[in-house]
Amino acid sequence: MNVKCLWITAITAAIALAALVVNRLDNQSLALLTGAVCGIVAGVPLSFAIFWVTMRHQLTSTSTAFASPPPARAPQQPVIIVQSAPPPPHAPWQQSYPPLEPYTRPARDFNIIGEDEEDDDGSS
Repeated sequence: MNVKCLWITAITAAIALAALVVNRLDNQSLALLTGAVCGIVAGVPLSFAIFWVTMRHQLTSTSTAFASPPPARAPQQPVIIVQSAPPPPHAPWQQSYPPLEPYTRPARDFNIIGEDEEDDDGSS
């Protein structure tokens, strides 16, 4: 009886605290909170359904796996893989390209605001 009374008190306190918090929220916060709660409530049954189907599939697959012993197989010979050595770094059949010249950007013409402008011929 004592544990039941404790649970009822805890649930009542949680409801009172939730009502106190909800009354102080503005409309946008309340809409966000409502959407989050509805999303969680909508996802719980789907999660239980996926869990149930997965467990059911595992139980049926394990029960059929133990029904008959696996067939005995003859031992296999080990697999041997032979790989040739890589070619030398500069084999005669490889083409060597000359190094590229560094790219030089053309000079940029900056206009500084507030400074006297100069004409193309150099006069102010």
